[in-house]
Formats: sequence, C-alpha cells, structure tokens
Amino acid sequence: ENVYEFLANQEIEEISSLRKENLTREKIKAEIFIAGDEETKKALFDLEEAAPLNGLIHQFKPHENRDKLIAYSKAVPEIWDDEQISSLVIRAMIACGFNGLYIKNCTLGGMYFYGGKTPKDKHNKWTTILTNDDPEISNAVLLLLDKYLEQDISIPREQKLENIISEYLANSVEREWRYYFLKYPVISDNTWHYGEHCYYVQGSKYEWERLKIVTRNPLLGWHINMFNLAVVSFFENGEYLGNYFDAWARYSYPSALLLKNGMKLQCIEEGWRIETNEFILSPEIKNKFAITGDLILRESKERDCIEIAKDFILETALPK
Repeated sequence: ENVYEFLANQEIEEISSLRKENLTREKIKAEIFIAGDEETKKALFDLEEAAPLNGLIHQFKPHENRDKLIAYSKAVPEIWDDEQISSLVIRAMIACGFNGLYIKNCTLGGMYFYGGKTPKDKHNKWTTILTNDDPEISNAVLLLLDKYLEQDISIPREQKLENIISEYLANSVEREWRYYFLKYPVISDNTWHYGEHCYYVQGSKYEWERLKIVTRNPLLGWHINMFNLAVVSFFENGEYLGNYFDAWARYSYPSALLLKNGMKLQCIEEGWRIETNEFILSPEIKNKFAITGDLILRESKERDCIEIAKDFILETALPK
C-alpha cells in the first residue's frame, strides 16, 4: 500500500502526530492523486512544488477545483513569480477582493500585510499570503486565477494583471482605499525607497500609514501616509516639497507633507488639513479649491484626493 492509498483510507482521528486539519488536507490530495489521470497527478505535484507554496495548496480548494488543477499548476508560479515586482500582483489581488492579511492592532489602527518578503519568507515573498488559512484570501486568490486564466494565452502576464486592475477601476463607483491602491502603483511598490514588504496600518479613509520596517513595535520605525507617498512620488526633485524624509514620521505621530512655501498638508478623515503658517492663501486659491474657514482641502468630483493635493501644491508654489 503506497502513502496515497494509506492517507486516503485513514480515519481523520487515527494519526495523532498531525493536526486534524492538515491530515484532512493531505487526505484530499491523496484522493485526488488516486482518482486522477497522469496529467492531473503531475499538476498536483507541480502545484505542491511551486516556490511560494511549500506543499500547502489548501487555498486553491483542490477538492472543489480538481478540474482546474492543471491550469492552476501553470498559472500560480507564473503570477506569483518571486523575481517580478510585487506591486502589480498586490493590486490585481486587491481588485479581486484581497483586503490584506491582518497582523495585529497598534496605536494608529489595524496592521495588515499586503505582500512582499517578510523575515519568515526565506525563499519566496508570497509564502505568507498563499499559505495562510484566511478564507477571504483564498476567495480572492481563486477569483484572480479565474480572471487570469479566462484571458487569451497569448496575452503577456503583466498585461493580464493590468487588465484585471483596469476592469475594477472602470467599474469603481467610490474612491475608497482600493481605488487608490489600484490607481497609484507607488502605494504598494516594494522597490521605491522601501524594504521588500508592504505593510500598512489602516485608520480612517485617509489615515493609512505605510511602515518602512517591521519590528515587534513597528511604529518605533518610520511610517508614511499612503496619500503623502503618492503625492511625494510626483515631486521627487525637491522643487515643491521639502526633503523626501520630511514626509515620514515616527511613533504614533501622523506623517505630513511639508511644502517649500512653508505650509503643511496632513491627511485626516475629512481630507487634507492645511496649516498655512505664514503663507497667505489668496481668495482666488480658496475659491478654486473650495477651501472654507476650516482650511480643509477636499477631493472633488473631478479630482481625487491625490490629484487635488498635487494641483494645490503647484498652484501655491513660490515664484521661481
């Protein structure tokens, strides 16, 4: 009797050295292997051997999706390629319902992981995401696979993922956090001034902080509001904003944008809070950006939170 027949015929309670849940998963794989043809058996092996998975394929619900295993075995290593930039995959997953992997709460809000290499991922940066037990992540992964595989095989990997993102944005009716993640790749980029990970602390609508390093107490390190991050990416030459690291903060302090004209913009629940300091906002500027006595710069129907901040910075720039 080989190991597959042994597992397939075992009662779940009979092997105490394995977690019941893990044994159930192995039993399902054994049943698929015994009943499957050679191509299905090879697909099962290939999927288990895919770099991000380390043999753990439960997120793909193999019992329910046994007819898709051959396609999955080819698509999984192609999509979650360790050598490719993470941002594109993170955004495609978000477009399919991925809300991040919850880690813990901290002073600024709930801490979530979106992808990239963690200290535990010694060999592949997608292992933490693709081998956890969160059913919502499994649903997002499966939807992404379906949307990816339904496209013509001749379309390159990057274009397939971009198509999934574009489809979501085309049908998006609300500018919530997903809209910003998908429209502005820098928000999830793991190559632009960061480590290899993508951790965020979620506050209110505009109060999302990206963590630069991950420690036992992450706020001891530097963090930046995701809207600051996107705006800063448009002004890297330092002509309109202060030093790049001026937009970062430490501990539980919120990060903010420091403008060369002396003003400060900070994202709060209502939008951008303007601290004018000694700068005088003209009536024309106030009227153009609908700024009232509360000095809040709000997104408009025509311009989202990032676009309106970018335009405001350009409009209020000091004369050259």
